[in-house]
Amino acid sequence: MAVLRTGVLILLFFSLTQVSASLQVGDFLIYNDDTVEIFTQPLEVLYDTNTRPDSIFFHNPRCYSTNCWRGYVALWLLKDSQLYLVEVIDCCGMNYSASGYPAGNTKFDLEQIVDRKYFKNGRVEAGWVSFCLYNPIGSPVYIRNQGYYAFYMEERLFCFENGKLVNIEYYDNPKTKHNTIYTVNDDSLANFVYKHVNWDSISNSQVVVDVIVFSTEDGKAWVGKNKSSNESSEFRQISTAIAQLPKWDSYYRLGEHQEKLFWFRKIVFNEELRKKYHRAK
Repeated sequence: MAVLRTGVLILLFFSLTQVSASLQVGDFLIYNDDTVEIFTQPLEVLYDTNTRPDSIFFHNPRCYSTNCWRGYVALWLLKDSQLYLVEVIDCCGMNYSASGYPAGNTKFDLEQIVDRKYFKNGRVEAGWVSFCLYNPIGSPVYIRNQGYYAFYMEERLFCFENGKLVNIEYYDNPKTKHNTIYTVNDDSLANFVYKHVNWDSISNSQVVVDVIVFSTEDGKAWVGKNKSSNESSEFRQISTAIAQLPKWDSYYRLGEHQEKLFWFRKIVFNEELRKKYHRAK
């Protein structure tokens, strides 16, 4: 199952390399009479830069949507352990139905999108799919408007080999910590830093320090190295102060801590703040 899972991670983050920074709408999968969103695009595996039918997907430039960089939304069906491609529609208007699937959009001719060898008995069997489809469950607890950079408390993987279902994996992420005061309120973080630095080590002139904050698995914060300022006394003081924070957001995906997720912050020191926070030693 390791190979299949690697496949889903590659596809899941594929859109992060695109120009658009908006949160993307997923494809949709009909499963057990329910329609669920999947943040994986099986169609993209069929194409390279020369064969992707962009003239079809982007048939109307006025319909381009920043939350649908690929130019289409595909509907899939899982029936009797076989994955089928049902239809592919454009992104014009993005009119969502109650199930979340866009309703009333233009349908593309599947014969212009998929090789005829996948057509069997009037259906498109997704025999090229040998990886997992990622299905987030419920509402996201944290969103960054880039690709599929959203985090959920529950997730599911539909894993296939040559279009045949081999496993369904469920994950919950109970260690996820979100919406801590220091991540949602910049003033709270700055206030904590000002109260925990040694002002005798801070320059008397105004200083602006850029910091990149990461989280540990147990929801603690630490500051990554910054080439532009990590040698300064102010940077070292900030790093020491942030390490004392009682908690910080920590996110998990598929049960694994997202250690590379970071927050960018600016901390300003000036004479006015010194007078407010400095305490005589």
